[in-house]
Amino acid sequence: MSFISIGIIMLTIVLIQYLRTFSRRRPVKPSKSEIDAIIEKVAVFEALAKDAEALNYLEKELKQHPNNQKLTAKKQALLARMSDQQG
Repeated sequence: MSFISIGIIMLTIVLIQYLRTFSRRRPVKPSKSEIDAIIEKVAVFEALAKDAEALNYLEKELKQHPNNQKLTAKKQALLARMSDQQG
């Protein structure tokens, strides 16, 4: 084998290792932005004084994300505010 073919093989190995390392370091945070989008939509409902619709939407999303503390806290705050308004 010539030096050129050895060099090409070594560059290929280095490129493969680099790509594997790069793919491991890439942050994966889709659920955070999805949760933030849900909370923003609930805030829009609240701003329009549509608390019942906000609660319905929030409960629907909580079925998909049952263990999310942000959504649970938002639901509790919304329920507390709705009970204060009624009482």
